Amino acid sequence: MNNQSNSNEKVLKRSAEVLVNVDLNTAFEFISSSSKLSSWLKSYGKISGCESVDVLIDPYNHPNAKRRVNFLDSSSAVEELISFNPPGNYTYQITDFTSSVKRLSNKAFGQCWFDTIGDQTRIKWDYSFTYKNIFARAILSVILTISYQKFMTNSLENAKGIIDKRA
Repeated sequence: MNNQSNSNEKVLKRSAEVLVNVDLNTAFEFISSSSKLSSWLKSYGKISGCESVDVLIDPYNHPNAKRRVNFLDSSSAVEELISFNPPGNYTYQITDFTSSVKRLSNKAFGQCWFDTIGDQTRIKWDYSFTYKNIFARAILSVILTISYQKFMTNSLENAKGIIDKRA
């Protein structure tokens, strides 16, 4: 796992992955779906799960499409697709944080990769936070190491539980 990129880039990165027992297309469609996000992006520790999603630029399947992710703690963030390449990957940037993250970061990036290993599909989720200054870097690093990494892993395990039941 690559926990951090070059510090000159002002980015902290975390990754998680899971193997599921469905084909690439099924895994991609489930993970990228706005309507399914709240079923697997659940709270973990102090990290709030998804309550609902509002698609702002429809449909959420092309670059520049946007959706607002509303969290159970009443905060939200806007995700904008940068790339969308089914069933291989998609990339998005996250802005307009209304949670306390806005004090530490103006932008984050997410990327989901899908490939096959034998008869299973691997889903890899990379998440990178920019940070505003050295103090924000220190705080974000602790949060990402203690909580966010586990949140990502737990979320993908939730998705696996749902996806594998469909197989």
